[in-house]
Parts: sequence; structure tokens; C-alpha cells
Amino acid sequence: MAVVSPDPNKKNMRQYRNLRAERLKSQQWSYNFCLRLLLERVTHFCFEHAKAENAPGRLLKIVYSERGGHSYGQTTAYQELLKSQSKAGTMLLTKRRIYWEVLDWRLAEAASHKSSAGAQLADVIASAFYQAVDTLPPTKLDNSFAKLLKPIMARDDGLYMNYGLALQPTPPSKAKLTDQQKEIFEFYGYKFWP
Repeated sequence: MAVVSPDPNKKNMRQYRNLRAERLKSQQWSYNFCLRLLLERVTHFCFEHAKAENAPGRLLKIVYSERGGHSYGQTTAYQELLKSQSKAGTMLLTKRRIYWEVLDWRLAEAASHKSSAGAQLADVIASAFYQAVDTLPPTKLDNSFAKLLKPIMARDDGLYMNYGLALQPTPPSKAKLTDQQKEIFEFYGYKFWP
């Protein structure tokens, strides 16, 4: 089971524009893009795990935590666009891909946050990393909880960086993090150069 949250560190995204994504006329292009980055990693993890267990028929089920103002139809339409581009070989970003072999959108559903243990667990994990980077008062940075998650963090070829923990935008220097904020990313393998 993979517990994930596509909730980006919005400070890094302020004033960021993606003109190609904005042409889609979606009110949630940033959310959909972050979900894409997440699905590229999660579907790869599930694909490799199923292959290692010789269980090729396993599918990933996506459970969205219900939130007001979100259009799951727009998210599904965006993912169908990505699937079409993938089949046609016209993807704009090709470093990673979504492993459609383990993903079936018919299994996606929205669930009440109050009744979904998975959504609550995802929030606990997201909160641990949020506390490691949040600098707004009255919060005090605390990366101890995010560090405790290391044994269960996903790795690709032994690396957490850009897999179990992804920092946007790239390269990491563009995120303009403080030295304290950088600590948790360095703990998981990121390097920051001027």
C-alpha cells in the first residue's frame, strides 16, 4: 500500500507559470500536474513491487480525500490526455512515465476524509514533512517526525531523492529554501548548489 499526498509546498510554486498546462482551461492544473508527478512514482513503485512478487495483474486503487471545489472529472480528463499522449509517443516530459499497467481509473474514488483511514494516514505523513519545512509563525520547524519515516519511504535504486520525496521546482536551488528547510531534503539525499 502506498500512502501519498499531492499537496505541494505552495511557497515554491508562487508566481510559477506553466503556459502549456494553462491552455487546458482547467482551474486545477497545478494540482493535476503534482498528481502526475506523484503517479509517475507511485505506479513505478507498484509495478516493480508486483513484478518482484510475480503478481502482474495487480492494480493500484486511488482514493481521493474529498475537498470542496475540486473537480475529479478534470483530473480524470487530464490523466486520459496523458494516457493518449503516452500511447502516441507525444509526451512533453519523458524523464518518468505513469505505468498504466497498474492503473485503472475505474478504481478511483473520492472518500470522506473523516471515514477514510488512508486519507488520514496520508495527512499524517504530509504533516510530518510540512512541519519540517514550514516557517510561518507560530510554527517551529521540526524535522524529527519526517526523519522517523525513513524506514518506510520509497526508494528507487536505493535513493529517496526525487522518488519517495520530490522537491519542486527543479533543480533544488530554484526552491530558495532556508538552511533549516534544506535539512530534511539533505537528510533524504538532496544536494544544494548555488
